[in-house]
Amino acid sequence: MASSLFCGRSSEPWRDRVHGWFQVFDSLYQVKPAKLMPGSFNGYDVGPNRHPFRVSGPDRSQAQWAAQQLLEGLFGGRIQEVTTKLASTFWAAWPNGRFLIHKTENLNDGLIPKRPDWEEKVKFGQWRVYHFGEIKKGLQRGLAEILDAFLGLQNALLVTVTVSLEAQFSVRLMMAMEKAASGDWKSRNLPMVSPDDVQMASISMTSLESATCKRAYTFIRGLVLGHLEPTQTLETYFTPHVWFNNKRYNTLEIRDLLAKEPFFAHSSETGIIDISEMSTEKLRKKVPKLYWEHFEKYLTHTQLRPLVRIRTTALECTVGTYDPKNRTFRNRISVYLILVIDGAEDTGHESIKISAIFQN
Repeated sequence: MASSLFCGRSSEPWRDRVHGWFQVFDSLYQVKPAKLMPGSFNGYDVGPNRHPFRVSGPDRSQAQWAAQQLLEGLFGGRIQEVTTKLASTFWAAWPNGRFLIHKTENLNDGLIPKRPDWEEKVKFGQWRVYHFGEIKKGLQRGLAEILDAFLGLQNALLVTVTVSLEAQFSVRLMMAMEKAASGDWKSRNLPMVSPDDVQMASISMTSLESATCKRAYTFIRGLVLGHLEPTQTLETYFTPHVWFNNKRYNTLEIRDLLAKEPFFAHSSETGIIDISEMSTEKLRKKVPKLYWEHFEKYLTHTQLRPLVRIRTTALECTVGTYDPKNRTFRNRISVYLILVIDGAEDTGHESIKISAIFQN
C-alpha cells in the first residue's frame, strides 16, 4: 500500500504529487540502485515494555532543524551531510517506481549529484511538526496507520515542509524524525511527498473566530475524513431531533443516513475551503423553496423557536476536491447548518449543537 502511494500508483492526485517530486529529484541526482545495499526492517519498537514516546518542549524545533539540514544537503548535492542526518537504515521512493529500505552507510555510492544550474536558491516554508495523534486527526482514516506501519510514527515526529524554487517547482515533502540515543535527530526516510498538502491548503480551526464556526469545522472535518464516531455523532454534535433537507430524523437515524449517503466521499483529497456565518434570510434563499416551507412548518411545532436562553445561527460550509497539480480546489459543495446555542445558567458554558442540515 505504501509503495503504491509514494510511487504514485494509488490514484491520479498521488500520481501528480509523486511525478512532480520525481522530476525534481531526477534533476538533482542519478540513482544507481545496484550500489545501494538493502536494509532489513522488523518494525519499530512501540510495545508495552517500551517507554511511551513523549514530545518535550525543544523536540519539535530540534527535529525541524535536523530535517532542514538534511534538505539543504540533499538540494545542495552534499551527500555526506545527508547521511549524517539519516538513521542507520532509511526508506526511499525512487523514480523507477521502487519503494525500498537501504543501509545509510553507502548512500554516496548510489546517489550521484547532477548539480543543476539553478539561478535562484531553493526555499523552505510552511513547516509543520506532528506527533502521531496530530497527523492521525488531520488525515483520512487509515492513512496515518499506513505511514506508521513503515515509518514508526508512534515513536517519531513527522516533519513536513514546502520546498520551492520560483517558476520551477513547488512540492511538499515529509521526513519521519527519530531521536537517537545521542540526542540527535535522524530521519527514517529520504524526503517523500507529504499527504498534508490538502490540510495546508484548507482553512484551519485557528483561523475561525466564532465558537459556532469552530463547532461546524470539527463536524465537517469528521465527515470529510471519516473520523466521526457513533457516540460523538449522537452526543456531541446533534440535538435530539435533526432536520435534514425536508424531513425530521432522530439522532440514530441521521447517523445511519450520513453513513449510507454522505454529502461527499471520505477522502484525504477533500478539504474545507470556507466556513462562515450567514443570516437566516440568506439561508432561505440558498435552500430549495419546498425544503424551507416544510422546515418552517416543523419549527412551529417544536422547541426550536427562540427561547430565553436559546439562540440559533446559520452557517455555510464549503468543501472541495484538492488538485495537487494546480494547487486549487474543484468540485465545490456547500452544506448549510443551523446550530442551536444554549447557554447554561449554572456553569456559564454554551452548548452548541446542530439542529438542521441542508445540502446545496
